[in-house]
Amino acid sequence: MIVGWQRLRGLLPIAPRRAPRRFLVRHVRALVVAAIALLVASCAAATPSPTPAYWPTESWRTSTPEQQGMDSEMLAAVLGTIQEQDRGIDSVSVVRNGYLVLEAAVYPYRPDARHVIRSCSKSIVSALIGIAIDKGYIESVKQPVLGFFPGRTVANLDARKEAMTLEHLLTMTSGLECRDSYLYRWLGLDQMRQSDD
Repeated sequence: MIVGWQRLRGLLPIAPRRAPRRFLVRHVRALVVAAIALLVASCAAATPSPTPAYWPTESWRTSTPEQQGMDSEMLAAVLGTIQEQDRGIDSVSVVRNGYLVLEAAVYPYRPDARHVIRSCSKSIVSALIGIAIDKGYIESVKQPVLGFFPGRTVANLDARKEAMTLEHLLTMTSGLECRDSYLYRWLGLDQMRQSDD
């Protein structure tokens, strides 16, 4: 039996991944993560656990999976599946009842390393826009984007940019050509980083 999350983290040495695979395999990540979430949820005890009397600030409190009503062998099996199937998962963290019970990074990633999150940013920004609307800082997603930058000269200003709203940006329907994917070797991302606006 595994004693704690630190031992669980080191239980399975994760080997270096092979070279990147094709498009289809990369999109399987979402399915694997969903399956892991379901598997982890099935590890939970049927009885409700007590609500923790704290909220993490700079770090999570840690616990054994068993202390939080989970099966460490089941969690170890999840890590084994990730290693065996080489699905391109960079790390796994499991928090139960406010306690970190599993944290594992897949080589070459480390828990303390910065990581490019690409499309995950859209979910974060969408949530922040919702909060800003709720608090009255922003009226609605129908507002034109250029209205947020008064006095700013926009390069290559045209009708498309003038009509672009927050909703267009949040739903990726701006109408602007963008070659921001692995298909184009992230050319659009590189161009955006080099652009003055």
